Amino acid sequence: MAGEPISRDEWIVLLDYFFRSPEPTHTDSHPECRRLAEQIGRSPGTVDSSLRNLKSIHTGLHGRTHAAATARTVYDEYTDKLALLRKDARSALLRILGTAPSPISRADAVTRLIKFNQENRHRPASATIRSARVFDRPSRPRRDLIDVVGTDCQVCGAAAFGTADGGEYVEAHHIEQLASETVGNLCTDNVLVVCPTCHAKLHHANVQLDGDAQEIRLTINGEVFSAARNTEDRLRLLESC
Repeated sequence: MAGEPISRDEWIVLLDYFFRSPEPTHTDSHPECRRLAEQIGRSPGTVDSSLRNLKSIHTGLHGRTHAAATARTVYDEYTDKLALLRKDARSALLRILGTAPSPISRADAVTRLIKFNQENRHRPASATIRSARVFDRPSRPRRDLIDVVGTDCQVCGAAAFGTADGGEYVEAHHIEQLASETVGNLCTDNVLVVCPTCHAKLHHANVQLDGDAQEIRLTINGEVFSAARNTEDRLRLLESC
């Protein structure tokens, strides 16, 4: 997304964050700001400057002409409709993440996932140098994997929660983090479909990993879980289910 104007969906998510979160979290050094940046695929610096734009609109400190036209339009549309903003922000984030329901067959998804694995098996994730180093996360394989393995959390088994637009919300977790730049770490056998709670625990709790090429065993704050790796053999098996 480097160099691309911030989209309307992104401004909706940013405005929702602007109104819901305390101002100290609006800086690019704050973990919540960095998490939001990762979710929408922007650098923390871009999120920081965008939130400053929204503040200038909200306070009139530097005049409305200093902010992007789309930001002003979104602000005017939602500033007195915060409940609607919260609802629309959820839907906008799903569109950004690419988790809207897709009318594709499992066979098509498996074919694409295997092709994606073959193309990426012998290389690490690429990175784009912006004001922060952000690893590229292709959205199509993520959607395909969710279509194939389902929306139940692969760690705790919890069902996905329903979204305002009728979809189901889940997240994807890279077992070997992309920042390790390990060859093949983009591939599906390094990805688990997880609920937001388990995803947060995997990043912030006391986690120990073990397992083999077929199964990953996780100890999270002393509680043991196991999950099948999404290998190509497992994808083919699920394709026939």
